[in-house]
Amino acid sequence: IDGLDGLAASLAIIAFAAAGSAQIRPKAFSVTPFLGGYRFQNYEDLETKPVYGLRFGYEFTRNLGMEGVLEYGRTNFAGGTALESSTDLYGYRLEALYHYWPERRLIPFLALGAGGRSIRFNDTTLDRNQFAIDYGAGVKYFLTNNMAIRGDIRHIYLFNQYATNLEYSLGLTFYFGGQKIQPRPVEAVSV
Repeated sequence: IDGLDGLAASLAIIAFAAAGSAQIRPKAFSVTPFLGGYRFQNYEDLETKPVYGLRFGYEFTRNLGMEGVLEYGRTNFAGGTALESSTDLYGYRLEALYHYWPERRLIPFLALGAGGRSIRFNDTTLDRNQFAIDYGAGVKYFLTNNMAIRGDIRHIYLFNQYATNLEYSLGLTFYFGGQKIQPRPVEAVSV
């Protein structure tokens, strides 16, 4: 086995060895840096651009968790309007997550939240602060007991403008603490 094949085989063995205990743990804290895209509704005249952020979470039970979300993005006006300067997007939300099958390595979840969005138009006085609710879904795939790759998609509704925007992201979740999950007893099979 050459070096690259050996590394891939080692990573696969480590990942499968952790499969039995990689799951959502009650009372665990999490931090998730993420990168994604933010798509504005057409009449806002803002271009779809990357968004960056952090999620800070706490698992109340194996199924139910809560996360705070902070995000930032920079965009520009679309369509050649007079306001060509860059525009800053700030998002802040609190979301409840419901995990399906929290004992597996691949865990789908639903999200529902509320918060706000602030737009800062550089070189103008047209700044906007808007109340927002969001809903969406995602999936977590545990690489180890304390680390998971996750993908998220959110539909964001802005009350002040009655606009709906779309956010999609990919992140890496790191878990800290939490209750240890006892392995399920193996039933004896009679022959």
